[in-house]
Amino acid sequence: MAVLPEVRCRRLVPPIAVFLCALAVRFAYLAQDASSPFFWHRLIDASHYHLLALRFVNHEWPGREALFRPPLYPLFLGTIYRFFGDDIVTLKSIQAALGALSCLLVYFIGRLAFERRFVATVAAFLCAFCGTLIYYDLEPLSANLEVFLLLLSVLTMLRVARGPSLWGWALAGAAFGLAALNRGSTLLLLPFALGWLWLRQRRPGQDSAGGNGLLKSAAMLLFALGAVIAPLAWHNARYDELPESRFTHAVLPPPAGGSTSVPSTVRRIVTGRFSPLGWADGINVYVGNIPELQEINRDDHVQHFAWFAQILAEPWRAGVRSACGHSRYFLRKTAAHVRAHPIASLRLLVRKAFEVVNGTEVPRGRRLYAERLHSSVMQVLLWRRGIAFPSGLLIPLGLLGLWLARASWRRHGMLAGALVAQVIYLLGFFVTSRYRAPILPLVAIYAAYAIERVSDLIKDRRAGLRAVAILVVLLAISNFPLDPVEETPSIVEEYNLATQLEQQRRLDEAIVHYQAALRAAAVRTEPDVGGLPNTVASIHYNLGTALHRLGRLDQAIASYQAALWLRPDNTEIQNALAQALADAKTVKGASHEEPGL
Repeated sequence: MAVLPEVRCRRLVPPIAVFLCALAVRFAYLAQDASSPFFWHRLIDASHYHLLALRFVNHEWPGREALFRPPLYPLFLGTIYRFFGDDIVTLKSIQAALGALSCLLVYFIGRLAFERRFVATVAAFLCAFCGTLIYYDLEPLSANLEVFLLLLSVLTMLRVARGPSLWGWALAGAAFGLAALNRGSTLLLLPFALGWLWLRQRRPGQDSAGGNGLLKSAAMLLFALGAVIAPLAWHNARYDELPESRFTHAVLPPPAGGSTSVPSTVRRIVTGRFSPLGWADGINVYVGNIPELQEINRDDHVQHFAWFAQILAEPWRAGVRSACGHSRYFLRKTAAHVRAHPIASLRLLVRKAFEVVNGTEVPRGRRLYAERLHSSVMQVLLWRRGIAFPSGLLIPLGLLGLWLARASWRRHGMLAGALVAQVIYLLGFFVTSRYRAPILPLVAIYAAYAIERVSDLIKDRRAGLRAVAILVVLLAISNFPLDPVEETPSIVEEYNLATQLEQQRRLDEAIVHYQAALRAAAVRTEPDVGGLPNTVASIHYNLGTALHRLGRLDQAIASYQAALWLRPDNTEIQNALAQALADAKTVKGASHEEPGL
């Protein structure tokens, strides 16, 4: 008995080491990234989350509107702001700690799924030093929380499978509910989880008592899950006829008198005419499955946001008046397009499948590889030089480990189900590194299992050769240069940063980033498509405004002229150019006046 405390202490060493290493590398990245001008500003989606969190702090959100997206991450931010303020360093420090905790969850999942300390430790360290996960752990986006909650859901299910109890099932259901409030894709895991548990407990000659016990336990899980998401579902059902105003774009706005009574809300729930977690699913399915929209669906495309706004407004123009109707409009339109163009749709699906397993990180919002400019941590842990590191190694090894572990599915089937559910979600919508991030800890566990099996494969020559052949094929697929790698900030990033700096009256810095945006645009000065505003013209115009305010009139005039060349019918640019020319004439006239006697 005297050695028992010592044994327990030794068991604590690996998880403590994992957590401390993960925390240290994330804070090292935080310290280095602080030298980047982008570090201090919340851009694109991060800016939207930030504004919602501030409104939550001021008791202005959620309002009397059906929410477009699940609200947990803005609520998470708002809670942090209430206790610690909205300082970006504090927020990123908290998210770094949450990312380190995710690595700890990976360790415990590995122990439960494979019952091997080596697998658990290696998997956790792979996540601790995974450049993609480190990047998202410090971005003010929902991916950091999504990874943590998905892993928590998997861990609670693995725990309840080993020692079932009603409280354990309730905890698992609550974890699923929280994950769904952040990203609805977690609900896709439920059928896999329950199916795995049923198959795992099924034995020849089993009586009905075991099945009845599982049925009661599953009912407890679903009850707890429903209790967590019920407030949001009720809110969205109540205000279904009042979609979130930010996304209606004032195009035939929904009637202000939409019914919010209890009978109307119950009627919508009973008939299924509401969007329980949010009504963004329809348009995201649409833009993710129409081949013609794939190029413009990238955030760094100069017309992305204008096109997205136009597409988003389409149902309102067609007479739709509800959040649920908006979502169903695009779901029907997507289904009709797939039926009309099956070959093109299948080709796109195959493309997305390759993107899921390809190692190159597809940006959304910001370019991951551009962080290498400011951080040696990212230079070591995130790169594409033939091999797309880390995903180009992690994913092939993980898939090999999944194949090697196929005979022991009763132990790790929950893990495999989570992986399959995430892949289905990506194929159903569209693939970006941000949405793919939750699968990386899962494949890391299987990658660790593949590494552990190396000695066995060496002894069994036939099995070893088969494994090597599979790994070579997977490496070739995962490291094929499918998507371009951009190591500089995009036009949109530079433009968004410049506008924020200009709003803060930091005009000299804003000018630098407007000019960087134009350099990034290069020859991308395509004319308007469908009457949409030209982003490059807007950059020239805003640059001209900043130069004008600083009195650099000749440069301002040149910028206005460049904007007017792209948008000759724009009266705002015409007026700004006329004012700059008038100011320049006044300045030149004053400089030629004779001094008084």
